[in-house]
Parts: sequence; structure tokens; C-alpha cells
Amino acid sequence: MPFIWGPMATLLEITSSSSACTKAFDELVGLYEKVGEALPLLQQYEGFFLWERLFDTNWKTIKVGLLSIVSNIVRHRDAIQNQANHSQMTDSEDTQTEPVSESDPFKEENYRPQRLAVCHWLRPIDPTADQDLFSKIRGEYPGIGRWLLDNETFKGWFDLRYARIPPLLWLTGLPGAGKTILTSLIVEEAQKLMPRPQVLIFYCKQSRPEHNTFLAVARSFILQLLNQDKGLLLYLYRKHCDSNEAVLSSMPLVQEMLNFLLSSCKSAYIIIDGLDECEREERKVITQWFRHLIESLPKSAPDRLRCLFVSQDDRIGVKDLQGLAKIDIEPQDNKQDVLVYSQAQAGELRHKFEFSEEESSRIAVAVTDSVKGIFLLAKLIWINLMAQTSLADVEEQLNEFPSEINSAYERIMDRIIRQAPHQMKTGALKLLEWLVCAKRPLKWHEIQCLKSINLDKECVDFARHKFTVSGKDLCGSLVELQADGTLELIHVSAKAFLTGNARYIDIVAKELELACICIDYLNLPAFGCQPTKERVLNGDYGFMDYAVLNWIRHLEVGTLNIGGHEDKVGELSESLETFIRNHWREPATSVPISEGTKKRLECFKALDFYDQLEQSVASWKKQLRLSKGVRSREVALDLGDLTLRVRKVLEETVTSSSDPSMHKTINDKYGNMIFKCPRLTCQFFVNGFFTEKERDSHLDKHTRPFRCTDEGCSGSIFGFASIRERDKHLKDTHPDEASHDREFPTDEDVARSMRNDIVTQETPAAQEEAPSPQPETGHLPESDSESDSESDSDSDSESDSESDSVLEAEPEEQSQLRSRERGKPRHFQCPHCPNVYGKKFNLKSHLQSHTDERPFPCPQCTKSLARQTDLKRHQKTHQEKQHVCRGVLKNGATWGCGKAFSRADTLKTHYKSEAGQRCILPFELENNDEQEFGELI
Repeated sequence: MPFIWGPMATLLEITSSSSACTKAFDELVGLYEKVGEALPLLQQYEGFFLWERLFDTNWKTIKVGLLSIVSNIVRHRDAIQNQANHSQMTDSEDTQTEPVSESDPFKEENYRPQRLAVCHWLRPIDPTADQDLFSKIRGEYPGIGRWLLDNETFKGWFDLRYARIPPLLWLTGLPGAGKTILTSLIVEEAQKLMPRPQVLIFYCKQSRPEHNTFLAVARSFILQLLNQDKGLLLYLYRKHCDSNEAVLSSMPLVQEMLNFLLSSCKSAYIIIDGLDECEREERKVITQWFRHLIESLPKSAPDRLRCLFVSQDDRIGVKDLQGLAKIDIEPQDNKQDVLVYSQAQAGELRHKFEFSEEESSRIAVAVTDSVKGIFLLAKLIWINLMAQTSLADVEEQLNEFPSEINSAYERIMDRIIRQAPHQMKTGALKLLEWLVCAKRPLKWHEIQCLKSINLDKECVDFARHKFTVSGKDLCGSLVELQADGTLELIHVSAKAFLTGNARYIDIVAKELELACICIDYLNLPAFGCQPTKERVLNGDYGFMDYAVLNWIRHLEVGTLNIGGHEDKVGELSESLETFIRNHWREPATSVPISEGTKKRLECFKALDFYDQLEQSVASWKKQLRLSKGVRSREVALDLGDLTLRVRKVLEETVTSSSDPSMHKTINDKYGNMIFKCPRLTCQFFVNGFFTEKERDSHLDKHTRPFRCTDEGCSGSIFGFASIRERDKHLKDTHPDEASHDREFPTDEDVARSMRNDIVTQETPAAQEEAPSPQPETGHLPESDSESDSESDSDSDSESDSESDSVLEAEPEEQSQLRSRERGKPRHFQCPHCPNVYGKKFNLKSHLQSHTDERPFPCPQCTKSLARQTDLKRHQKTHQEKQHVCRGVLKNGATWGCGKAFSRADTLKTHYKSEAGQRCILPFELENNDEQEFGELI
């Protein structure tokens, strides 16, 4: 290249240096213009230059491996120059750095820590399990879906010999037409192509934020691209180090990364199934972004990327996907596939009821003709037929097939109600109510805890009240147990059927009941005193994660349209009164109340505790919305602290014992991922981790998110609390050692490679044994005491909260609900005052205020109190003043007046006073000096 560009640069420089050479310069430029026009467009060779975009990212890591080679060469050179003898040469070989193969940065064991860090950061959905499941289903019925591969429109998008521009396709059909099964077939066929393209797949799922957002799709695609090209890892690792997020959530960053990674693909098939299961705005973002990506491909490679959208043909789809090539799944397309499926099912039915082969074929054809290509309807019909107990019942069902999916659901529900024993029917309906109204998929252990709540005895009684049969036994074909332990409805159409049929579920009533159940559960004695190992093993806290996050969501949905459910509101009012009394934490600052919140709480306006309720709801909603957290002075409920205390005992119970039976008890009642993030906004507040180490590593990313980009540096392990700290570290410790035009290795590189503390000699064990980083400290110091920093971190975890986590609740107050439904309301009159309660549990709590008995003595004074909650409130008056106006500067000098305060917000108020401003002045001057120095650099 120097022989090409060197003479050109010289000629242009000479001819442009003097006005006398203007004509020569013009002629020369014109000549080069003609040469340029004769050359082919460079854009078609874009792929050859992609390495330049990755060079800056990868070079430092590659260089580490090369430096070990350099150090060995230097040793050999020195030995030769010094005329070393044989024994000296042998000693030199023994002391050389690790073998070249071990320092290879592209070896899997060298990549593993970075890959693990990136995976924890992305936390993507892996579609492999879904793909394998759908492939297995197709495998049971050979030939299903092959008609699509012969479709001309499909071949125009799929076949590499075709050039449909832009390569975008929309596969659509009615609900239950088998779109997802066809999608899995397309994925398999794409993976068979040679040369093999990169195949990216995602199956969207309704009501699951980790399955139906652009972020979820993008994070999954990024990991799939990494799995197919490990050369992208260092780029992703650098992005991870620069991010301040424990889990990637930045829309601009994820779009930038995905766009860059896809630009490095020679060929890729992008397949997104179930778009109609996403919320409207997310659906719009997904379609617009991927459409723009494909439609903006260069003319030199217009079909390098191909994208398939799969969804219903609804109004939104028509708007978002207008103009795309489209395949509608028609009844005749699926007819042969449905017949193959029906013949297999008819064979099983024939085996059960022993009728003729001719009759079996007739039934298979009859079912196929009746469903008009809707696979789900055929499946429901066959499930219903197989559930019959006699041939006469089968013949009755065969007389008239359901003509639509809702009719099939109706028959299944009628069978549950008509044929099941009373208790089985009650349990099935209750379970379906929970699944329909739940704010996220419920795990089976959560459902069992919900079923076991006994308000009369104020406990969770697994032994007497849990379901003794599976969800499948209760609800039959309407539910399916997923691989992750969640119990879900068979199809989104099942939820639509149940919510649209008041005969089975009154949505408003059930939302109010679930709000009441969550609140009553949090009012149990298990949450009013210190958690214990015994309560943990009893399963008292198995429903806590759901109740803490979702009591407010059920409350707001239920009170939005109360009409006709005033009795439920009265019951809820009682529970809320106890809830506020037990969990109220007087905030120093009031949170503004929105008009929407006021409207939803209007039905409680006459209650004495309304102002506290209003603040509780507004404060908790703010905590569930702001990922950066709220100030501790705005926190009105103790639910965050309560959750931390329970989890601490739960974790200690698990880690302190190796008893297999005890671990099985924990798994049955809490699941197998009990180490969870304390931040309400984080998805791992609910999902958790298998080990404490994984959780702590995740927390490090919350508290010290910014990482040094040199993976051999301790700053890469421990991180930094702010990007300013990280950038200062990079300038001080890793200054740019060489521009791209400097030779490698430099003398400095050689010297560094010879040092004993070379980064390649750091062992993984040393890194693993390194102490955990300290939590991030705020800019304004509040105290120099250890207890203060602990309280700050706790308040952060309480206040950090968003709304992506969702679950559900309901107590064993079922007997009381049943009695109300039977027209036999229960009232509990206080014998000492006019108060009347609908629950014995609430009356019992109230009665303690009338008695002279004081069973809760204060350990710090002679006073005794009637209730545990009163004792907790009283003990706060004895707390030492932990918040001190004092600190130490970096030069060792101290600042502050030394005055102590009982609350952090009072200390902050002190800092705002004239005296406090004088106290904190040295600290602020030190910070300002550092900032100005950083800007000068």
C-alpha cells in the first residue's frame, strides 16, 4: 500500500504547494478521478474491512498473548548474546512464561471468564428449549408443514437462488393454526443450508416481559450471534465493562450492539414468532427496527440478511407490516397435516375403546373436516374425546363437534364442572382464577403456598391445605407445567375465553380477592416478628416475593371499576387497616399523589387511615417505577427491610446445612434459586440465582458497574462506582501506549513482558479469592459509621424498583370466601367498642389494644407493650445516634463538627444549614479540586 498511496500523496502535495502548479494539480486530480471511476465499488468489499472496527477492541487482549512470546524470544536472544552454556539454556527454558498455547487469548478456557460476564450481563432467553420442544412435536407426525417449503412466496424469501428484495416475509394465520410449529420447521431448514448461515430465532410469549419486548429479542439475538462467532466476544466484553447496568437494559446500547454484530454476518436468517403476543408499543419497535435494518441493506448485498415475522393477521399487524410479502395459512394448507395428526390420535382412541379401524378412520376424517385447518381446535377435540369415560360418551361428543376454539374450551370447562367431585371442581376453578389474574406466571411452589394460607390460624399450613394432586389433574388440558416450574394456560386463547366469560371468572371480584389475599398474607405473624429457621422450613415465606411486588397491582386493577363489589371493598378495607398498622414507616417527606392514584383509592376516602394509605401506595409505586431508587425519607412501608431479613435467614438456613432432606424441603417450598437481588426493579429480585457467588457477582455490577477494559487488571474484577473513577483509573494506569502507526512490540512492551507481575501470570484462583468490592458510596457523606453504610445499602435495595417483576397471591381465607358466597357472612364484633370486623384474625389484632396485658417488654427500659408492632416502633426511640457529621479527607485531615443524629435525613438537613455548610466545606473543596483536575487532563 505505501507504493500506491505514497507517490499519490507526494504528487498532490507538490502540485498543491504553489499557485503556479494549479493546472498540474487539476489535471492530476482529474486523472485520479478517472482511475476511481474505473475501479469497482469498494462497498462490495465491506466485509474485508470489518476487522478494523474490531481491532481496537481485540488488540489489547491479543497483545497480552503475543507479549509472552516476545518475552521468550528476548530470553533466547539474551542467552545467545551472552553465549550461555547448555545448563543455562535449560534453566532459561524452565523459567520461561507459560506455553504459547496457554496464553492464546482465543482458547476457550481463556475466554470463559469474559463469556460468563457477558452472559450474566445479557441474561437472554435461550430459544433452544422451545425449538427442541416444537421439533419433537413435529417428529411425532412426519411430514407436517412440508407444504410451506413448496410455497412460491416462501421460496422467494428463503431460497438463496432467489433475490426477492427486500428479503422480508410475514407468515400469518388464525389463532391455533400452527404458526409456531411451522416456524420451528423453517428454523430447521435454515440450519441445514450450505454454506451455513447464522440463524437467529425468538418465540414471543404473552404476559412475560422477558419474552415479549425488543430488549428481550435483541439480548437473545446477541448471545446467539456470539455462540456462532466467538470472535465477537471481546467486543461484547468491552461494552459490558463500559456499562453501568447489571442487566443490559439500555435501548440505544442494545440497538448499537445488535446492528454492529449483524453487520459482520455474511448471511443471517432472523425469525421472530408470536409478534401478536407483544404489547402494542413493543410490537411497533420490533417491526420498525428490523424492517429498517433489512430495507437499508446495501445494493451490493441486498439479501445478506433475511427476516421473517410470524403473527396473527390483525389490525395492528396490517399497519406494522404493510407492503411485505405475505403468506396466509389457509384451511386447505393445513388439512393434510391435521389429518395426519387426527389419524394418530384416532389410533389411540381406538386402542382405548376398542372400535373398528374403519370407525377410527371415519372419526379422523370427521375431526379434520370440522376444524377447518385450526390445529389447536383439533387438539382440544381429541383431548376432550380421550377424557371420556365410556364409548357412549365418545359417541355423544361425536354427534356435534365444536365449530370454534371457544366452543371446545366450553366443553372442557363443562366436563370439569359436571364430572369432577365438588372439591376437585372448587380447586380447579380457584387455580384457573389465579392463573388468569396473576401478574406473571406462577411457579407451582408459589401456588402451593398460596393454597396453604390459613388466616383463622394465622399460619401457612402446607400439611393440611396444599394441593395433593397436580395442576394437570385439576384442570386437565387447560394448563401445562413448563420446564422452569411455572404453571401456565395451554394457549393465549384460553385466557381470552376465561376472561370473557363471567360464568367462570368475575375478573374484578378476583382482582380484589387477590389484593386482599396478598395483604392478609403480609399481615401474618411470620412477617410481624423476626424470621426464624423454623418458619423458613415451614414454608411461611414461599409467597412473599409475589405478594410484596403485586399487592398494589391487584389493588389498583380491582378498584378501577368496583361496581357491585362493595362487600369486597369492605373486606379489603379491614385488611388494609391492619397492613398499614403493621408495616407503616413514617416518611420524613411526602410523595406527591397523582390524580390516577386518588381516583383508584377514592372508595377508601372515608377511612381514618386514608392519608397513610395514600402515601403508602404512592411511595411503593414510586419504588416499583424508579430503577435509580427513591430517597429513604420517602419510604412509607417496611416491606423492603422485611424482605431482606427473611432472605438472610433463608440463605443462612441453606448454606449452614448439607442435609439432603432439608434442601429438598427448601426446594419444594421456595424453588432452587433462592439467592436473589435485593433491588425491586431487577428481574433477579424474583428469578434469583443458584449460588450465592453468582448473586454477589451480580450485585457487584449494581454497586460498582464500571469495569476496567484490561481484563488482567484488578479494576476489571472489582469495578468502579462511577464512570469518572474508571476513566481516571484508565488515564493513570493504562495510558494509550501506542498509536496504530507505532510498531509492535515497543521497548516498553518488551520490558513489561519481562516483569514478574505481567498480567498473564495472574491466576484465576487469585482472582476468585480476591475480596468482594465495597459498596458504592454516595457523593454526599451521611455518616462515617459502619451501620450507616449498611442502612444506606439496604435503603437502596428497598427503593430501587421497577415494574418488570410480576407474580400473584391468595390466602386460605377460602373458607370465609365460600361462606360469603353462600350468603352466610361472618361478623366479629369487638366487645369493648363499636368496631366490627369480617375476619377473626383482624379482630384478634384489634383486641390487644384493649387489654391491660403487655406481653412485649422493651429490653432497654421498663416499658411493656401490647403488640409486637408497637414494640418495634418504641425501640426506635432507644436507637443510638449513628449518623455523625464527621469524615476523613484523603490527606488524613478530618472535617465536620462531630455532632450525632438519630436519622440520616436529619443529618442531611444539618448539612444544608449555615453551620453544616461550614462543616462540609473541606469535603466539597476536595471533590471540586479533583473534578477540575480531571477536566484539565
